[in-house]
Amino acid sequence: MSLRTKILIAILGSVLVTVLLATWVVGDRLQDGATRETYRQGRARGALTSALYRERAATLVANAEAVALYPAVIAAVDGHNAQPLVQWSQDVAAQQQIHVKVFDATGAALAHGHAADRLGPLWDDLQPGDRLEGVDLALAGQPSSGVETSDEIGLAIRGYAPVRRDGATGPVVGAVMLADPLDASLLERLAGGNGSGVELRLLPYADDATERCEPVDGAVAVVCQFRVLSPRGQPMALFSLTAPLTDVEDAYDDAQHALWLTGALLLGAGAVAAWLLARSLTAPLASPHGCREAHRRRRLQSADQPALRPRDHDGQSGERDRAARAGVRHDAGARRHGGCRAPGPA
Repeated sequence: MSLRTKILIAILGSVLVTVLLATWVVGDRLQDGATRETYRQGRARGALTSALYRERAATLVANAEAVALYPAVIAAVDGHNAQPLVQWSQDVAAQQQIHVKVFDATGAALAHGHAADRLGPLWDDLQPGDRLEGVDLALAGQPSSGVETSDEIGLAIRGYAPVRRDGATGPVVGAVMLADPLDASLLERLAGGNGSGVELRLLPYADDATERCEPVDGAVAVVCQFRVLSPRGQPMALFSLTAPLTDVEDAYDDAQHALWLTGALLLGAGAVAAWLLARSLTAPLASPHGCREAHRRRRLQSADQPALRPRDHDGQSGERDRAARAGVRHDAGARRHGGCRAPGPA
């Protein structure tokens, strides 16, 4: 193996190690950045779902308070006359696809507008004498909202409002409840609508359940879980939100491809630079060897030439002396320039 090859391999190896090390370090930073972005977007998705849930609960309360101010509703509830409420509640349920219930002062249901095609999960059996927490709060004069499942509607977001004899004031004579069941259609809306790729599931609440947000193993996605509460603040269920972060995955893949392409280009440029550097380093070292070979050939050529005849000696002695002096100057110049010039005249 020549000296130039050894130097080329050494320089190229150093360039390769440097490029691989830099690629690894930058790739590790890209992975950390993608993980942080996954957490950030996961928390943002969870915050969006929580905000949509709170907004829906607040809307149900506001609508229930508006219904409780209707003079016809107040008169029917105060007079225990369910007939006008039956058709009205059914029309509201059919038009808005929500459940409507009106209660008297004892908590007994006077009318129920039932959306039969929309029911929430039925996890708890209705026990005799059990009443909805929101009804008790409304009969105590307090509007409220939350998730409950103590009737035939199943698990639903509910808004409650008290019905007062004089509208906004006076004694409480009943309560109004509006319920939006937590079925597939509502869960899809809370997840952000169609096309988002986000899946929202409803899970039973467990005592050891914690609110969390963490990446999914083996996929660029995040799972967030948070509690939903009853009107009195008791945990009723868990929302489990799975959000695929395809934009983060695509950006990470693009960055990785660009990184490897840059590393390949740097490696190619380093190979060319290594070759040029090895050539420049070995050229001065090779020149003395070439000069020695040239001198050896000249000496051999001089030794093979026949001796001058006596009659030529006088005429050519001066010319041969001048040629010898020129050869000495030629060799000295070659050594000064680090190379080997063509041999001078013999």
